[in-house]
Amino acid sequence: MTAIAVAGGPAQLTSEGDLAFVGDATTSIRYAVSSRRGSSYRVSVAPARLTAVVDETDEGFTARSPELNSLGYGPDPDAALADLTEAVRDYLTFLVEKRPTLAPEVAHHETYLDLLSAPEASWFAAVTIGRAAPDAA
Repeated sequence: MTAIAVAGGPAQLTSEGDLAFVGDATTSIRYAVSSRRGSSYRVSVAPARLTAVVDETDEGFTARSPELNSLGYGPDPDAALADLTEAVRDYLTFLVEKRPTLAPEVAHHETYLDLLSAPEASWFAAVTIGRAAPDAA
């Protein structure tokens, strides 16, 4: 096999002509390559990342991760996001250490366990900061 450097980490070219990610990867995407033979190759992408939605409340800010149903609070957006990160870390650590049987509605949470081996600053692919909708009177 030939070693190849790709975005997201090292990869190797298999004997079938596919790119194989070296290390932990959870998703594989197949891309078409323009050539006379019409060949294609696969590129594996890093494990799934989370999104965070930060909203202003009457008493500060909340930060939530819809993928894990996790919530954080704080007096400002950074503090709410830091609290959310701590809640996600604690939850994922619990899943790793206790290995509970998850209900089907939350079984996909195991997809995010690889985040524990990544820097916390990279856990959220997107952070949206908005304002909570006013209460209906």
